Amino acid sequence: MSSRKVQSEVIQYATERICMILDEIEEFPIRREEIRNAKPNKLEKYPRELLAYLEYFNCEIGPAMTEWKNKIARLIKGRDPNKKIRLSIEQENKILNEIDKLKLFLESKKIDKNDLRHWKASLLGRIMNVMSNSWVLADKYANKHSGDIDAFEQQVIDDNFNNEMKNFALEELGIPESSLEKSLELAKEHLKNRIQYYKNFKKESDK
Repeated sequence: MSSRKVQSEVIQYATERICMILDEIEEFPIRREEIRNAKPNKLEKYPRELLAYLEYFNCEIGPAMTEWKNKIARLIKGRDPNKKIRLSIEQENKILNEIDKLKLFLESKKIDKNDLRHWKASLLGRIMNVMSNSWVLADKYANKHSGDIDAFEQQVIDDNFNNEMKNFALEELGIPESSLEKSLELAKEHLKNRIQYYKNFKKESDK
C-alpha cells in the first residue's frame, strides 16, 4: 500500500506562521548586512527545534507544541532588558496565542512521519522563500516612504501596502500571480512586526 502524499501546503503554511512568530520576537535578521551574513543554523535553530520535538513525540502535536511554546516563552522572558525595542505584554500574549493557533491547525491536519521527513529536508528553503520576499518588499516600501511617518501607521499599511508593492513583486521579484497575495500579506505582516526599524529606515540616497 502506497504511503499518503506529503502535505506540502500544510507544511508551507506552518513554516510561514513559524517564520512570522520568530520574526516578531526579532530572532530573524533584518538589516541588510545581517541578512547577507545570516547562517543557516541561525535561521533554522528554533524551527528545527520544533521538528525535533515532533520527532521525539512521534508526531503527536500536543506535547511537541507545548514544549516549543514553553521554549519560546522562555526566550521572550529572557530577552536582554537593554534591547532598544521590547515586547509589550500584549505582544507577548499575541505571540503565544499564535502558537496555540498553529497547534490547533497542525492537530487538524495530522502530520505524520513522511510529512516530517519532507519538512526537515525542505526547511531552510521554505524559510528563505518566506523571508527573502518579505525582506525585499518591506525594504522597498520603507525606502519609498522614508521620512513619512504617516505611511507607517497600521491602517495606512493595511490600506496601501499590497497595491503599492504589487507591480514590484510581479515584475522585479518574479513572484507568480498564484502566490502573489500570500507573498504580499506575509511581507506586510513582517513590516508591521518590525515597524520600529522600518519607521527609522534611511533612503539609499541618504546612506
